[in-house]
Amino acid sequence: GVAAPASGTLIDLDCTGLACPGPIMKLSTAMADLSPGDEVKTGRNGRAVLTRGEQYMVVAPKTHIRIANPKTDGKMTQVFNLSGSVTFKVDKRKDKHFQVKTPYMAAVVKGTTFHVGVTETGASVQVTEGAVEVATLDGGAVDLLTPGDIGMVEAEQPFALNIMGEENKRIVSPNAPAAAEPAAAPAAVAPVSAAPA
Repeated sequence: GVAAPASGTLIDLDCTGLACPGPIMKLSTAMADLSPGDEVKTGRNGRAVLTRGEQYMVVAPKTHIRIANPKTDGKMTQVFNLSGSVTFKVDKRKDKHFQVKTPYMAAVVKGTTFHVGVTETGASVQVTEGAVEVATLDGGAVDLLTPGDIGMVEAEQPFALNIMGEENKRIVSPNAPAAAEPAAAPAAVAPVSAAPA
C-alpha cells in the first residue's frame, strides 16, 4: 500500500505551544534537495513550496506527502499524497513524466496545473490547465481530465472513478469484485387516494 514506512527524512512543519516562531511555519526548498523517501508533513499552521525550475508543489496545512523512488528508467517523478491538499504545476513534456499517487487513485501528467486532495473518505483531482490522466489504483478505470474536470475515487468504492465536468460519468474497473445480487423489486402497488373526511 501507499502508506508503507518511509526510509527518508521527515520534514515536520508543525508547531504548537509557546515555542512557535510565528503563526505560520513555511518551507521553501528545491525539489533537488529532497531524496526519494523524504517526507513533508504540515500541521495546521504549516505550509511548504517545493520547486524545480518552473515546476512547483504547494503543500497546504494538514498535509502529508512522500517523494517516492523514481521508476528504474529515472524519467518519472513520483509523489505520494498520503493526506491533505497539494497543488502541482508541472512542465509540459512529450512524455508522461510526473505521477501523484494517493491511497485511492493515481494521476499521471505530461505537464499541467492540477490540485490533489486526500481525506479519509477518498481522493480527488481537479485540473486547471492542461490534461491529467487519472485512474483507480488497480489501473482498471482510467480517464483524461481537462480544465474544469474533477476526478474522484471514494475510499469505500476503490474500483469506481467518478468524473464531474461537462459530462458526468462513472467508470468502474473490470477488476472490481462482483456486486451482490440486487434485491427483487417490490411489486407495484396502485396509488391510494385519500378519501375526504
